[in-house]
Amino acid sequence: MQQSLPYALSFAIAAVVLAGARLAAGPERWLRLAAPALALGFGAGWALALAPGWIAFDAVSRLGHIALGAALLGLALDWLWPPAALRRGLIAAFVLGCAALSVMGGLAWPSALRDVAAIAALAVVWLVVVLRLISVQGHPPTGLVMLFAAVAAVAAAAAALDDRAVLVTAALVALALVPAAVAALTVAAGVTPGASLVAAALVAGCAWALAERHPGAGPGLAVLLFLVFADRTAQRVPLPAGGISAILYVLVLIGCAALPIAIAVPLILAGASD
Repeated sequence: MQQSLPYALSFAIAAVVLAGARLAAGPERWLRLAAPALALGFGAGWALALAPGWIAFDAVSRLGHIALGAALLGLALDWLWPPAALRRGLIAAFVLGCAALSVMGGLAWPSALRDVAAIAALAVVWLVVVLRLISVQGHPPTGLVMLFAAVAAVAAAAAALDDRAVLVTAALVALALVPAAVAALTVAAGVTPGASLVAAALVAGCAWALAERHPGAGPGLAVLLFLVFADRTAQRVPLPAGGISAILYVLVLIGCAALPIAIAVPLILAGASD
């Protein structure tokens, strides 16, 4: 019972916050609170399950800070809806900050060229993942499939590496994301950019935590990057005309998203065994 409490709490808090937002903000604005709802749900379950404390001392304990920062920026993006160029600039600045904190291990200025190069490389990878997972939300149900597939990918990698902390984190992200996904489906839309930012940033943070804690898993984790382009692969598959094509497309998309996971897991296991 106690072991399942964090998971139930993550789902319940995210659902309650969104339900309260529906009553308080009305039918036109309630989804704009999806980002803090997701972050609050995740944070409550994560704090109960792992008890990481507020001071970040490694890549896993830093995920709480990433969730908080992404929630604040996500709320601003959803509520103020800035122009696309400004939105991408703000996301890039946030990702750069996350990459710098991850590489340097805290608030420290890079003192060597290799640190700068590592921060730049990590920021580019994170930015590609985050922007791709946000951009596809404009095409439901593609966005939902891609977002949950990305969470499943880091969960599968964590399970292969027997990394309980990251596996628990990924499960909590998925459960906290469910209410936002259901809310989006009720209005035939994708998850809001802000909520997508929270989920995508946590996915990227989990992947970095695995890479940092299990260096041999790097090649396999790199293969998982192809998952964020699964929709482009699925769109190239010829499908029959008619109403069934929409269902077939979702199935093809799931298969295309699962392929990088199927390739990556054996590579991760091989790298971990070396």
